[in-house]
Amino acid sequence: MQINYKHHDSQLVFRRTADKIQLLGLFVNPPFPGTCLKGSSILELQFTTRACSSGLGQVHTVSDDRMKVVMIDIFTRQLGDLLVIILKDLTTSMLVEINYLLYRGLPIIRMWARVRNDSSVPINLHMIRSTILHNIGGICSHLHRKNMVVYYCADLGRGCVYRQNLAQPPPKTHPWVMPGTLPIGVVEEADTGRAWYWHLEHPLMWNWEIGERTKGCLSLWTNNHVPRQQSSRKELKPGLAVETSAVSFGLASGGSHQAWDVLDTYWRYVLKSDQRLLAMDYRH
Repeated sequence: MQINYKHHDSQLVFRRTADKIQLLGLFVNPPFPGTCLKGSSILELQFTTRACSSGLGQVHTVSDDRMKVVMIDIFTRQLGDLLVIILKDLTTSMLVEINYLLYRGLPIIRMWARVRNDSSVPINLHMIRSTILHNIGGICSHLHRKNMVVYYCADLGRGCVYRQNLAQPPPKTHPWVMPGTLPIGVVEEADTGRAWYWHLEHPLMWNWEIGERTKGCLSLWTNNHVPRQQSSRKELKPGLAVETSAVSFGLASGGSHQAWDVLDTYWRYVLKSDQRLLAMDYRH
């Protein structure tokens, strides 16, 4: 079953089968590219459930093939509609709450996740990987990707914007751990004028990646790496939870110029002026 959430001139689309759910992507509205698209895990966890004298343990990698849907619901909030998806891994009792805030006044979707240890033993959390965009441009060949370009910012003091073609091989990893960089980017499809954009907020140790994990499907991920503490990963005791950095993203039909304008408006009028309101609006 396909689930669509219309937002301004685009729609956020998922595929649900029984007790599983996958992300299909963010598309213009209309037209929708069809039912042949491949889905992607919304979120992937990596953690250990028991430690030994060497500091290593049994490593678990949990994605959509193991997590079952507990709840999908949408709530009305002051800033827009809040879509909440709750997943649970029955093997390790890890609970994942994925949130999408669909802004009412801007073509921006804000996504963040909360991971809770519902088991009876502590776990050492290694990594949380979130799929932000999937099937960018639909199912497209490498020949078609010659018309697709990724823009990203670095060296904030100089205001530099870098441009890279998405023809083979695609860019792989872009770490943002140096001062003076901006965690934002845009992918533009020159022949259609569509542009997908993103901004990762409040980063500590993280990066974003764009490329293919599923053949023929261009995706964007963010990785929230948990820093080591005294040569071991951060411990998450039973009942405790951790939140990822929020990622704001969207789709513009007017090319990269429109995408940058939306990001600029979001930064100036939402993030800078309404930080307190944003914090309060998550749940109320």
